[in-house]
Amino acid sequence: MVLTLRDMTKFDFVVLDEKPNEEILFGLVGKFWKPTGDLQKIKAEDFLAFDKSGYAKAVWNFALAETAAQETRLTTETRAQCTDEASRSRFSFYWTFIKPFSGWIRQEALRLAKQKAEVVS
Repeated sequence: MVLTLRDMTKFDFVVLDEKPNEEILFGLVGKFWKPTGDLQKIKAEDFLAFDKSGYAKAVWNFALAETAAQETRLTTETRAQCTDEASRSRFSFYWTFIKPFSGWIRQEALRLAKQKAEVVS
């Protein structure tokens, strides 16, 4: 099975913004430290204002940039913001354990994208 960036919306990610051929931003709201994640269905236009106590908001981007060598560099970054101090504490504890796996997922996504691009070109 091959997943595309658009497939991420099947996993409760919402497309927050997109600059075609430059960058796409995905958002997700939940209690990531809970087994079920308590993911919230939220519209892109409501993401920024979401401030319900006890949650965290995460943004995951994929960005393309031309390099001096006339190649295209794909990067990704994940950012999180908690809605209150209690959720920040829970998220920090959760992140201590999940951070290596999150990094691995991002690296794997980049590796697969590189592999796919090399096959196409």
